[in-house]
Amino acid sequence: MRTLFVEQPVPQAVVSSWVNGKFHGEHNSAVKTLAGLRIWNEVHMPGGLRAWLLKNTFRVQLRIALLGGGKAWQGAVTGGTPDKYSKDVTFLDNYAKERWECVLHFMVGSTSGAADTVSSDTKQVLVKSGLMRRK
Repeated sequence: MRTLFVEQPVPQAVVSSWVNGKFHGEHNSAVKTLAGLRIWNEVHMPGGLRAWLLKNTFRVQLRIALLGGGKAWQGAVTGGTPDKYSKDVTFLDNYAKERWECVLHFMVGSTSGAADTVSSDTKQVLVKSGLMRRK
């Protein structure tokens, strides 16, 4: 992230100085991955210093992704016919409350029919997050 707005090479020694000593193994692995993906390119600065240069296309696109801007996606709706499946805020609020109530009923072992409508994926999330245990 530090190199996102730097448009010149950053010496590798400087980048390494940003890393806590006990995490140099993870740093080297990340650097190898970034170089392998050609996101960071190794270049030589005047005087023979080795440096990293963030690929310009990646830099520009990540800036757009993080800060907004750019062109709309090809599939973005820019007019034309309205979506016949469009939902309003009230509908979405009510639906979210209903689904949350189902999860709560399931978690407390309620015998109401609402507890039966919890998906297996939701059950797995509850178990893996430690919120519930299997008997």
